[in-house]
Amino acid sequence: MRLKDKIAIITGGGTGIGAATARLFAAEGARICVFGRRPEPLQTVVAPIRADGGNALAVTGNVSDTADGQRLVDETMQAYDRVDILVSSAGTATLMKAVDTTDELWNSVIDTNLTGTFRVIRAVLPVMSAQQSGCVINVSSVLGQSGMKHTAAYSASKAG
Repeated sequence: MRLKDKIAIITGGGTGIGAATARLFAAEGARICVFGRRPEPLQTVVAPIRADGGNALAVTGNVSDTADGQRLVDETMQAYDRVDILVSSAGTATLMKAVDTTDELWNSVIDTNLTGTFRVIRAVLPVMSAQQSGCVINVSSVLGQSGMKHTAAYSASKAG
């Protein structure tokens, strides 16, 4: 139980790496708050954790929305009274040639993967500063170091 009673926020917590992280952290004793755009995947993650006696909260929202990021931190604080760990795992990707990538698509990927990560970190920093403790883990990708064809926006967002 390496994370016993630690409070962890996990963005992108309903699917993929975020969901796997939430399950692992809960198995290690953490109390978790998963955050994502769709409530159904979030509930799919928290329900078995709760059924196994764990403590899990689901908050629906979008990292690209500053108010949603602040609400995530506020709801976590209301439920648990602190935040020990933030795992920024929310992300989006679209495979498309750079020449075909619209400004809207580019901005959407950058806003979620890069700016959204910053917004949630900015929201949680006052809490961690007041506690004089906390850990931020940003999930990135090797594509941020070495791009691949049809991943211009995604690679740029992960290189951030």
